[in-house]
Amino acid sequence: MRLNDLLNRQLGPYRIEALIGRGGMAAVYRAFDTRLQRHVALKMLYPQYLADTDIVERFRREAITAAQLDHPHIAPIYDVGEDDGLVYLAMKLLPGPSLADVLQREQRIAPERVAVLVTQIAAALDEAHQHGIIHRDIKPGNVLLDSRGNAILTDFGIAKSLDAPSLTESSVIVGTPDYIAPEQINPRLAPNGKVDHRADLYSLGAMIYRMLTGRRPFDGPSQTVLLAHLQDQPPPPSEILPALPTSLDAVVARAMAKHPEERYSTAADLAQALSDSLSETTEVGVVFPPAAIRREPHTRQTTQALKAPAVPAATAATPPPPAAEAAPQVTRQSGLRSLMLPLTIALAIAVLLGAGATLAQQWAKQASGSPAVPPGTTEVAEVASATATTTRTATTTSSPTTSPTPSATATSEPTATATITTAPATATTQIVVVNPQPPATTAPRQATVRPRPTNAPAPRPTNPPAPQPTPKPQPQPTTPPAPQPTATTSLPNCQGLLTGGFGNLWRNSPELRSAIGCPIEAEQAGYSVEQIFQGGAMYYRQEDSQFWVFNGAVSGSWRKRLDVFDSDPEPTDQAPDGLITPASGFGRLWNKDAAIRQALGWATTPEEGFTGVLQRFDRGLMLYSPAMLGHSKRIYVLYNNGTFEVFKDTYTGP
Repeated sequence: MRLNDLLNRQLGPYRIEALIGRGGMAAVYRAFDTRLQRHVALKMLYPQYLADTDIVERFRREAITAAQLDHPHIAPIYDVGEDDGLVYLAMKLLPGPSLADVLQREQRIAPERVAVLVTQIAAALDEAHQHGIIHRDIKPGNVLLDSRGNAILTDFGIAKSLDAPSLTESSVIVGTPDYIAPEQINPRLAPNGKVDHRADLYSLGAMIYRMLTGRRPFDGPSQTVLLAHLQDQPPPPSEILPALPTSLDAVVARAMAKHPEERYSTAADLAQALSDSLSETTEVGVVFPPAAIRREPHTRQTTQALKAPAVPAATAATPPPPAAEAAPQVTRQSGLRSLMLPLTIALAIAVLLGAGATLAQQWAKQASGSPAVPPGTTEVAEVASATATTTRTATTTSSPTTSPTPSATATSEPTATATITTAPATATTQIVVVNPQPPATTAPRQATVRPRPTNAPAPRPTNPPAPQPTPKPQPQPTTPPAPQPTATTSLPNCQGLLTGGFGNLWRNSPELRSAIGCPIEAEQAGYSVEQIFQGGAMYYRQEDSQFWVFNGAVSGSWRKRLDVFDSDPEPTDQAPDGLITPASGFGRLWNKDAAIRQALGWATTPEEGFTGVLQRFDRGLMLYSPAMLGHSKRIYVLYNNGTFEVFKDTYTGP
């Protein structure tokens, strides 16, 4: 089931009207309460999490606890319930923008306004902390503004409710790392191994940094940001904006101390220290160029796969003590660095290699004047946002007799499970953890030679070499020339973003590597749906509201469509015996587009939901599909020339 399939449906007393927000674990709708005749914000867990009774129960229990909070700067919770197999939470609907929207538009906020907002947010946090509730996901997207511009904190209790044992024991974290506290990445840094209210103070300090300077404390790839939260200090705010008082530097440094016991005791203490330091502030008047501001996720959240740095055992040898840090408030760096130094070196090399190559490609593109793809284009082979490798989590309708779908196999069998080993981490609203599945007991057959498919992508045309004149013999020197070094072939220096199955496929397939180029973003995870047809397949990705239509079983052509078919009718034709008439979004698209209907034919399997994977490259993208619907794990490789190939996924980890 897709998010838009719920529009105009009745769920308990609530009539769903519009999708207004998406997160890593749940979606938010505007709904009308038919009993009390008022609009509410209805938050619902994604279908793939409904099978986990622990998640559902904790969601319900913590929502009830959070509903007890009564504070003018906390969004009130009205109701929690379940209907038609869906779990929902009804909250007050706030018409104003989020703080993320404001920062996206204005880039930064005036210091006196920051002091007011932080005082309001701090009051809300202290109220929750006194009731034993930890937010764990403080960020601009979770702060809404009412009609008077007051800050209203949302999502109380929900992030904590998702911190289930079944989640924290897995190896892939999906979420936004910009404001996460170090102990949420590595619980060993938390007192007694348990995250407490001071994690919220760290996140609030990071958000203060963002509001005042127009920049996040740390920027870069997700892995780099996570590692920075564990061991680095951000540049002092007064170095970024000299008009800010230097006393503010100490406030931010203490709020963002790596160890919880070195931070402020309460949010009110932090807010008061901030107000005192900002009383020295004059008008800053600095505007950052838009290119320096990365987009804040809000209405449409984009999650990323985060590779939480693994922490060596406590018995590992202690490295030499680090040099003194500039921030005076943080005094316990050596213990943390002793945990992180071995990994830091390895990760830094990988990140630098990947980042350097990506920048080089971007400069090269700018120099060549490559035209940009128009934003409204839907037919061209446009690349969507990236995702992380995960495992199948949910199914939909009952399964009829299915016919296995053949898969193209590579010379060295690649896969698409970007398995990432991490240390245990605490999940938040936007931090989703996916348990990797063990390999099948019977390993997929690996072909020693991959035959070329009959309808493989046409090779790029090449101009025949012009005839060269026969060179005239030249007199040879009496002294023989110095021997020239033999050229060696190596992989392009752009492997920093390549992991797991996608990376394995890319490294072992020279033709594919040449055709698709280097990755331009890391993998990201997202709820996806797939259905197999007589003449190909359909693949839907919820985060992008995009359909991919594949004409061909193992290779052929592909096209992309935006999910704008909610008002169109579903097909009413009766499929022949053993075949299926597509329904919902796939059915509407199939029914509306005669060319797609003719090319694909009838469906041979029901649609099935799962947590899928997408990664963008210079000249295409890769999509991951787990073992289901009669096929083994596989990777769709989409080229920007409109063709695709399917490769079997046999990757089982390092």
